[in-house]
Amino acid sequence: MDAGDFFDFFESQVRLWQPDAAFSGLSDEKIDEIRADQGVGRLPSYYMEFLRRMGGGAGGFLQGTDVFYPEVIGVPADTRELLAENGAGHLLSSDAVVFAIHGGYLAYWFDVGSENPPVILYREGSSEILRTWESFSVFLLDELARCLRRIT
Repeated sequence: MDAGDFFDFFESQVRLWQPDAAFSGLSDEKIDEIRADQGVGRLPSYYMEFLRRMGGGAGGFLQGTDVFYPEVIGVPADTRELLAENGAGHLLSSDAVVFAIHGGYLAYWFDVGSENPPVILYREGSSEILRTWESFSVFLLDELARCLRRIT
């Protein structure tokens, strides 16, 4: 499944949870601003499609997490500081894209090696990775499933 097909499906699933969910995509200029803030030459296609379709918001999905524009700007620097303070700077590679931080204590990132890269979760106070998802798309589906469990 390519990124476009996945996000068609994903949006339909978000709408099952929130029928009136408003999706706010980003322009190429804002996506390039995010890429520059990340300090990488390119972004994986699944993350690019996420930004194009819902990089400015997706209803209540990931509410409270700095994952959407403009809050995502500065997240890489904040995460590097968090990791350094916890002696865990070695966990973050130089080509990592830190796409979200929650509450200043949970950081999410992936390396740019594939188009649908594995996602890594770090929790403050540790020198190890807390969790890994096999891909960005699996991470998104898992987070949506958590939203659905909260309302049932």
